[in-house]
Amino acid sequence: MLATTLGDMIERCGHEVSGFARTGVGAIRAYGEQRPDVVLMDFSMSKINGANASRLILSQYPAAKIVMLSGFLSKEDLSLVKCGAVIMEPKPLEMERLKEILDNFAPGINPS
Repeated sequence: MLATTLGDMIERCGHEVSGFARTGVGAIRAYGEQRPDVVLMDFSMSKINGANASRLILSQYPAAKIVMLSGFLSKEDLSLVKCGAVIMEPKPLEMERLKEILDNFAPGINPS
């Protein structure tokens, strides 16, 4: 799923996008700078994969809420990834499920 498409979906769910990162290193840096309410992290990222980036973020910010997404792993495979994510979700992520996740873990701009 392209980041911009996911960003559009997030906004349609009534939430704000604080930024995007293309690599695991970028995700770690962006989290430290922006401290978002929730992170949607792709498992397959370059330089450092999403699981390792999540571990590093959580080592510095234990209250971080990270949702791990992957188009290559099944839900069962994702449950085996020990990265500290609050939820593991296979891609593609349906709009209804995205809204449910965001409403539970991040205050919405226009909560319903």
